[in-house]
Amino acid sequence: MKLETLMIKAIREFKKANPKAEIRSCYVASGFGSWQKWIDAEFHIEYVLESGGEYQSTDIHVAAN
Repeated sequence: MKLETLMIKAIREFKKANPKAEIRSCYVASGFGSWQKWIDAEFHIEYVLESGGEYQSTDIHVAAN
């Protein structure tokens, strides 16, 4: 699975749990795999809950299956 596909999966999971949050950054913190063959990954997401709000962060782990 492409890393981009895993990132989309992580963002969707995050948005289900935090529908009012606005993501400010999302990057891969760790993972297992290589070029277009990623097995799993952990993404670090920074977000705010309101305009001008304080930044918060969380890590989301997703797997290919």
